[in-house]
Amino acid sequence: MPPALRQLTIAVERLNAASSSTLDPKVILPLGLSTAERPEQFTSTPPADGTVMPTAELLRQVDALQEQYRRLVVLAQQPYGTQSTPSAESPRDSGSGSVEAQAESLMMYFEVAVGQLQRGIRSKQAQAIRLMLLTALRREVAERRQCVAKMEGVLNASHQHVRL
Repeated sequence: MPPALRQLTIAVERLNAASSSTLDPKVILPLGLSTAERPEQFTSTPPADGTVMPTAELLRQVDALQEQYRRLVVLAQQPYGTQSTPSAESPRDSGSGSVEAQAESLMMYFEVAVGQLQRGIRSKQAQAIRLMLLTALRREVAERRQCVAKMEGVLNASHQHVRL
């Protein structure tokens, strides 16, 4: 096996090992989810069915995430910007309960959308690795065919030389 192909194979094995290694669930999962409740979008493996998200769809998801993040930031700043005078009331008493509920629902949507984007990126990464391996294997096959053709030429020449 040529060194370049060997290095590529080792890199793929390392990527597979890194993606299948188990990380600390508290780091991976959002707050409030246990490992038993882990949804599919939080797993570190690409989709098993081999479907690859188109790049345009991934870019649309990124744009949607940016918009959701902007909304979340505006929503988070809203209670603080509307309070012009300090009061003895707690923020929950001043009507920010609905703001908190909206923020919570946006965060849940944000978590799901980020998980879907991560799966899409992993599927693209897996596709890129498959294409790199395919290209390397095709190059290796072409090199071996050239070697076989050269060997056949040398054998034909030696057969002709022996017959003389």
